Amino acid sequence: MPDFFAEPKNLVAKFNAMGEVYKYLATETKLGVINGFLKILNPEIKALRPPLQIGLYSHEQEPALWHELVQRVTNRRLKRDVAQYENAWPIKLIWDIRVKKYLMQEKISRASVPIPSTNSAQQSASEPRTRSTEKAIAERSRSPNLAAPPEHPETIEVEDGANEAGFSQAKQLSSTSRGSSRTVVYVGCYDCGRPLPNELVGTNSGLRALIGELNLEQLRVLFEAGLQSDAHLAMFLEWAAHDRKRFVDRLDATPFARQALLRKLVTKVGDAPSSNAPSLPRKRTREALDDSEDERREERIPLRQPYRHSGCLQPGLEEEEKMTDPAQPVDLLYNAMELSNRDLFNEIWGVVSLSGSQYLMTYHSTREQFDAIVKAISRERLLFERYENHWPIRFILKRIARGYRAPFDDHLSSASQSSSSTLVGTQPDDTPVTAPLMFKFTCPYHPGHDTLRVSMDVQRCLRSRSTCLVELVPAFAMVGIRTKEDLRQFCRFPEEEKDAILESTISLNLFQRFSVNVELTEDKVDLLLSRFA
Repeated sequence: MPDFFAEPKNLVAKFNAMGEVYKYLATETKLGVINGFLKILNPEIKALRPPLQIGLYSHEQEPALWHELVQRVTNRRLKRDVAQYENAWPIKLIWDIRVKKYLMQEKISRASVPIPSTNSAQQSASEPRTRSTEKAIAERSRSPNLAAPPEHPETIEVEDGANEAGFSQAKQLSSTSRGSSRTVVYVGCYDCGRPLPNELVGTNSGLRALIGELNLEQLRVLFEAGLQSDAHLAMFLEWAAHDRKRFVDRLDATPFARQALLRKLVTKVGDAPSSNAPSLPRKRTREALDDSEDERREERIPLRQPYRHSGCLQPGLEEEEKMTDPAQPVDLLYNAMELSNRDLFNEIWGVVSLSGSQYLMTYHSTREQFDAIVKAISRERLLFERYENHWPIRFILKRIARGYRAPFDDHLSSASQSSSSTLVGTQPDDTPVTAPLMFKFTCPYHPGHDTLRVSMDVQRCLRSRSTCLVELVPAFAMVGIRTKEDLRQFCRFPEEEKDAILESTISLNLFQRFSVNVELTEDKVDLLLSRFA
């Protein structure tokens, strides 16, 4: 056995920097083998029952459980490569690096967690109780999902007194002892191109409904290109048809998958409506209804009066809460709409998400404006006349908004007596987004970059356009785009120069590259920055 195949001694202690360990692995082994380990190790770790303890190194784990993990990995397609290394030491090292990084983060963030007392008088007279690091690690290690987000991943609590004027909360906090909140943004790695774990991407039920749950190859192609969530889809559908076609043409897909995605994302959806238009969709004529079998079926639906339902009553509050919850299966909504054609449901979802995206992004504050957009969308399909109060449109919009945590208004709830406690939050009309951001980097090998170098004006500009663009803040910090003037100058460059600036230093996926070129134009950025002048 060659010497470098033998198991190194005290490697983690010798190489404290995550990047140095990765370079060592890439040097002492084949880089393809290491990438293969990374792809195989995550699902195998999650599949273990009982799970591994995240706070324990490989030599501290239960021997039988660790042996089972090694056997699972070595029995897969890398069996021949793994057999070259003594005790499969790259697997041990990758796990120990994660544990080391986890314990370092726990030491910083969990060493002292204040727990408010139930008695306010007693709380003011005594020091806040703290929870030990060991207990926090034990609680976190119960879940087999190593990359699982916290219970409320969109917020993080800070101490009392940290609340500043103008901060908008991403989640309503009823208790006065709980301070203000900061929006947490999970980011992949711009050094090695490692994407976000699926658990942290956000809901993608709308994307799956549009593409089709069973079209796994088409979904895989989009996910690998960076179009992974409903928030990504909402911004993508607002692009012009030729930009969406350019994106699909650049996908690494088979000819069939590419043609199917062109039909679903470009041909059927068409051009996004103008944001200046008071009424987004255009009313269709009776002659246009003969273009498809689905629409001819809708024409035969008996109508009583315009904008009056013809038989399908609106569900109650409890059913509405379930149907608009992104964590619940979308089949609940599909079954409640009493449709026998799943393709028709998917197409309806695409129509509503496209036409309603402009409303959700501008945070209108009156019920009249919301009712106007619902009425405008209802003209797209005679099918909506079946439903009382056009409730499928309202439910789909609410589910999308809750999915990617965009602030939306109380009147998005279709029931008049609905409670605001179930909503994600509220945002007044034309109010700049000023809630502070906290970036969390998920790569186990690269620690991330200091996003404080990017001015708040730039961060607010990106966030006011879409939550997707906020992901680019660390990338801008790495390439030196840090002020409003830097951003304006960057937007004046042609696409070739933008790509050269970004790709010379960082690794972007296809969707991020297109987002930079399509969204960050001189006219759009000047308009957004004017809000914070």
